[in-house]
Amino acid sequence: LWISPGDPPLTFATPGLPALLLPAAFLSGENPLGYELLCWGWLVLADALAWLWFRRRMPPGAALAATALFALNPLVLSRAGVVMSEIPFLAFSLALLLALEAKRPLPACLCGLALAFAWLIRPGALALWACVWTYYVLRGERRQAGESLLCALAPVLAWKHASVVLRRVAR
Repeated sequence: LWISPGDPPLTFATPGLPALLLPAAFLSGENPLGYELLCWGWLVLADALAWLWFRRRMPPGAALAATALFALNPLVLSRAGVVMSEIPFLAFSLALLLALEAKRPLPACLCGLALAFAWLIRPGALALWACVWTYYVLRGERRQAGESLLCALAPVLAWKHASVVLRRVAR
């Protein structure tokens, strides 16, 4: 961060959003339009995933209306094209929840890795972790909850360890 004395590494930021922005960096370089278009694409994906979510719970007309209310919500629209982690995290969370309730559910270890990546996109994902594990426990799948927990903690702890090492090396 150029405004910090000594130019320390950015260990307080997680690498998930920068990883998601790599295609824009590759295609548009430093032109902000590429990043904005990619983030707009994440919003379109979130809208489609919201429609799938509603479609499983409502008649088609009601699902379409609920999706329109979601997509045209001023708070959601205010994030269109904004390079921030909220919309990619929302899309990723909806995809994870849809995968969990699919006819052939996501294996617990992959669910844990997905939760870890959700945290790497946005550390506020810890609330999503609690929801997913509660879902497993309420379904009587304690073993899957534990497996998911272990698979989620491994990448997060690895990132935390790496950030500590980077801070020490930078001193």
